[in-house]
Parts: sequence; C-alpha cells; structure tokens
Amino acid sequence: MIPAYFGHSWSSEDRAINRYILQLCWEAGLALTVDPKSRRNLCITYLELMMRYSSCFIAVAPHRPWEEHFRTSPYVVFEHQLAVRARKPSLVIAESNVARRSFPQSPHVVFHRHDLRSAELRQHVERLAELSRTQPASTDRLVGSVGLVLPRTGAYATAREAVRTMLEAAGYDVADLHVRPDRAISLPSVEAHDFLVIDIDARETPGWLHPELHGRFVPMVRLAHRQPGRTEPAPVPAILNEESVRRALGIDKWMIRWTTVDELVAAFQPVVDKLQRPRQQFRSMDEGVRYIQSLGRSAHGPVFISNADSENELARRLCRALDLNNIPYIHYYFKNPIPMGTEWREQLWDLVRSSRLFVPLITEQYWRKSLCQEEYRIAERDRLHIYPCFLSADPGTRGPAGRLQGEWLADLSVDERVYRIVASIDAYLTHQRGRRRSAASLNVVPPQRNHQLN
Repeated sequence: MIPAYFGHSWSSEDRAINRYILQLCWEAGLALTVDPKSRRNLCITYLELMMRYSSCFIAVAPHRPWEEHFRTSPYVVFEHQLAVRARKPSLVIAESNVARRSFPQSPHVVFHRHDLRSAELRQHVERLAELSRTQPASTDRLVGSVGLVLPRTGAYATAREAVRTMLEAAGYDVADLHVRPDRAISLPSVEAHDFLVIDIDARETPGWLHPELHGRFVPMVRLAHRQPGRTEPAPVPAILNEESVRRALGIDKWMIRWTTVDELVAAFQPVVDKLQRPRQQFRSMDEGVRYIQSLGRSAHGPVFISNADSENELARRLCRALDLNNIPYIHYYFKNPIPMGTEWREQLWDLVRSSRLFVPLITEQYWRKSLCQEEYRIAERDRLHIYPCFLSADPGTRGPAGRLQGEWLADLSVDERVYRIVASIDAYLTHQRGRRRSAASLNVVPPQRNHQLN
C-alpha cells in the first residue's frame, strides 16, 4: 500500500464524502494517514513529519460559506501548502463554490455533495496512486536523531542541556550542527535527522538558514528566546506569516517563545511527547471507516444498552451497528468487559455509572427482570442521560420511563429500529440533540433505501 496524507473535514456532516474517498483510495492502493482533531496538542512539526513520510497528499475541501478568503477549511489549505513545499503529488477534491485561490498549485476536481459519482473521482484517485508509486516513503521507523541549531552562550548555556535531556529521554540521539554564516548547509547531513531544533530569532543563526530549511521542507521545532523585560514578542518571519495559518491555527503555533528555562521545558516537553506518537495510518478499510464514523463527536464515553432476554436479537444487531459507527458501548451479553471468574454485580453497576448514555429497550418483559430494573434505577439515581426506546404500543409497558421523552418504535421492523436508535445516539454524541442525523453521515443502511455510499 502507498502511504498517503489525508486532509479531511472533522465535521460529522462530511462523513459521507470522507468515507467515499476512503473507499476509492483503498481500492487504488492508497493507505490513508490522518491527523486526528486535537487543537490543544496541535504540532506543526508533527504534521511536517507526517507529510515527509507520505508518498502523496489527498484532501477533501468542503464548502464553508462562513470562512472568508478561502470558503473552505483553512486547516486543509494549510495542509495543502505543506504538500506543495514537500513536493508531493497531490489531489484536492473540492466542493463547488470553494475559492479557486485556495489550491492554485495542485490538480483538483469539483464534487457536488448530493451527486458524488458525477465527479469521476475514481479516475483522479487512481491517477494520483500511479504518480505516487515511485515516491520514497517510510512509515515504520525507529526513533532516530535530532540536530540542534542553537546558540551556546547566554540563555542557551543552560537551555541547550534542558532540550538535550528531554530529547535523549525520548530515545533520540542529539547532534550539534555547526553552521557557518558564509557557507551553505549540507542538505544530506540535515535530512539524516528526524527533525531539527532551531532558534529562528537568535543573532547567532544566519539569516538565510531558516528560509533555506523551510523551503526545502526540513521538519523543525522552531524556538524564539525573549530577553527578560522584553514585552514585544519575537517577530514572525514573513515566510511563516501565511493567511491559512492565521485563520486555522494562529501564527504562534509556528514557534515556542520562551524567557525562562522553566517556560521552555513546559512548552517543549508536550511537543516531544506528540512527536513520539505513532503515525495513524489505516491498516484496513474497516479501521478507516471506524475513524470516519467518530468524526464530529464532542461527547465521549460508552453507551450502555439495557434489555430483557426477549430483545437479545435486536440488541445484537444494534451492537453490531454501533461497532460499525465506532460508537463505544457496553452490553451484558455482547460486549461485557467484566473479567471471567470475578464477582460481576457491583462491577456491572459501576459500568452503568460510567456510561455517557443509558439506552433501555423497553418492553413488558423489561420491567419483570430484576437486573433491568436495577440498571434503570442506578441510571436514574445517578442522573445519567436516559434515552428510552419503547418497543410496545401498550402504554402499560412504559413503567418509570413513561415520563421521559423517548423513541417510539413499536410498529417498525428490526432494521428500522436499529437505524432509528443509532441515528439518535449519534445525534446525542455530536451534541445535536433533537436533530436526526442524515443517512449519509451514518454507516447503517436506512431500511428500504438504496444509499449510494454503502
């Protein structure tokens, strides 16, 4: 498989196009690598390394009418700019009405959200795969070395050792790079390292060095020391002052500004930790689908499915649908984490308490089973969010759940019940309470419908 960097939307509304591109890429021999959403721990050096070790770049750019200048996600525009600097074969799949200026240097194809196949995406993806077969890439690597381009005096007399200690503790070999102001740096000697650590504002750093390394796409952790008492921040070099970065990340994401060694350590250690994370490349189509189905969920934690034995077949099919949509769940029969040979009762109550959402499948038999009654009582007592599914039209079967708004599923088929329950659970987890998820955003085929992406 050819490793490909996948720039994509993190919105639940764009799951369908993401899933369709995943399918086309997998069939063309492209194994997609993603950067999971994490604004707090976002690290440009990590993205540079992801791009370096990919053979190509493919992006989905959905229309965002509220985004000035680009009319799409500025984050995807920034990722595309990384690909251009890295000289990777690229393909941008842009929704109609995205600004053309967002992707001037790469081939692109326009898609319409409700007619994906009209864009002839398959041919474009296959062409990208063909162009990428000769591109060097290495995804499974050992921890290597880091080159330091830092002053030896002043504040760095102490700071260098702090940086070296953190890197060596993470398993890196650390080498000092000696750069003469009047001599070009040897690119092979630089590219032998996993990345560089450089102070881009130091007087000892030649003015041409950072632009040269940036233009040649050398991954770097950029530092900028600020003298005590200096109030104005270090200026941002013009080559880093990109519109996409300002809108998506903020210019400060390019560098670590620091005054004291303690400040440097506090900011540098999370970067080292992030760079230790394994590359998230899908090893199977199923793994990719599970990731895509989790996009857009701001609530995390398992869903607890509670039912009487008479509804085990519905519960089994519901659990399979939750698996397909990457929704974590707990069920006493079909996904029970309680270790064999241990006392189960108190552990089961703890699992109820730890769940994000409690979903009872309510029938007349439900209230006759003491285990179901206790599960419901704990969920109600601990103020969990309860989403009752009423499977009988008889009002007498509602029990204590009758005072709650729930899903009325009495006259539906099993397939229809599964679809409705999964849609409502997904809506809750994406903080879209009261809104039914669109069919395209789910990995469950709506009953009696022929959905084009499944």
